[in-house]
Amino acid sequence: MTIVNLISKLELTFFIDNLIGSALAALLSHILVHIGVGENIDKVIIGSIMCLVPGVAITNSIRDTMSGDFVSGLSRGAEAVFSAIAIALGVGIILNFYAKGVF
Repeated sequence: MTIVNLISKLELTFFIDNLIGSALAALLSHILVHIGVGENIDKVIIGSIMCLVPGVAITNSIRDTMSGDFVSGLSRGAEAVFSAIAIALGVGIILNFYAKGVF
């Protein structure tokens, strides 16, 4: 989360912030498991990216939609979906390199 806060000071889009943050979280998780600090890489990655998951944004979008603010609800929902896609893409890129034996 600290890395994402530092990246957000560069004033990039939220998509790039989440993509880089999740990729770094997956990379650091792989390194920690490789040196013996953790046991299961999947659990370490899940624990490290949970703070990036847009749970509040999803909840607010559903609340806005149910209260009749359809434009606000859809825009918040779209932002939450794109954040989740960026997180999945960042982790997926690192796991793809991991599976191919690059690391």
